Amino acid sequence: MRRGGHPDDRADRRKRVLRRDDHQCRKCGGSRESLHVHHVRPISQGGSHDISNLEALCRSCHAKEHPTKVKLSSAVSDRRRVRMNYRSSSVTRVREPDPYAIETHDGIQYLVGHDYYRNEIRVCRPKRIVWLDVLETSFAIPTSFDATEYLARRLRPRRRSRRRRESAIGRILRSIFGR
Repeated sequence: MRRGGHPDDRADRRKRVLRRDDHQCRKCGGSRESLHVHHVRPISQGGSHDISNLEALCRSCHAKEHPTKVKLSSAVSDRRRVRMNYRSSSVTRVREPDPYAIETHDGIQYLVGHDYYRNEIRVCRPKRIVWLDVLETSFAIPTSFDATEYLARRLRPRRRSRRRRESAIGRILRSIFGR
């Protein structure tokens, strides 16, 4: 299992599900080219990546299952600002970002964009979006901006200073040996 929860044999499972479902959408029976593989019971609600919990869905039926993801993806591709309720660890706030890109880092999805209210580039987790509306306001991504590079820099582990590391080690040793 890779970080972010996807199994290593994800591509193989996809092929097996599509073959089992005869390359047709389980909801409407359509056999469109871009079929998606959907978790019947979400992982967050105790579902698994087992073939029995997966089904083939066409894009439109899958969009009905995940309307926020589809709206966000279309806002990114159409370069439209969004208004959303975003849930952080303690509170839900209204945000209005220009969504530059949806990137994956270490198996976890992130939205990178310019936050209109804070007037700065922000990173957030799409799974924490409670509600989303695509606005008519369009935007342009700065030509010098690279979302993948920005995200890698932003999520790089912060290094502790040598002094802080040594004091932390000292505290641990003192707690063990009582000096």
